[in-house]
Amino acid sequence: MSSSNLDRLVEEVKTLTPDEQRSLRDIVEGLLATSVPRISEEEFEQRLLEKGIISRIPSPITDLTPYRNRKLIEVKGKPVSETIIEDRRNARLNRQRDLSSSESWPAGIRCGSIGGRS
Repeated sequence: MSSSNLDRLVEEVKTLTPDEQRSLRDIVEGLLATSVPRISEEEFEQRLLEKGIISRIPSPITDLTPYRNRKLIEVKGKPVSETIIEDRRNARLNRQRDLSSSESWPAGIRCGSIGGRS
């Protein structure tokens, strides 16, 4: 689906009542749940190994002592989670801006045009 189709769809969804939006969410969640097969963590690790993404499957942590004796540190400023969310939001906005910018498209093609026509 092109981004313009997705944008139109989002605008249509905004016109739905809250009950209709909840029904739509239930339908989409049902479609997503049936379309993605779930695998175990072991199967996932094995696939990562086969594809060369990891070089070995790490053994499970059995001694939790180092984690029980940890000491928390106090950090000043805003929470790290806020910084991560802001960074991701800014990166997404930058990608959207880059995609909609005519400078990022080859000569004669503008965002939203087909075959160089507007």
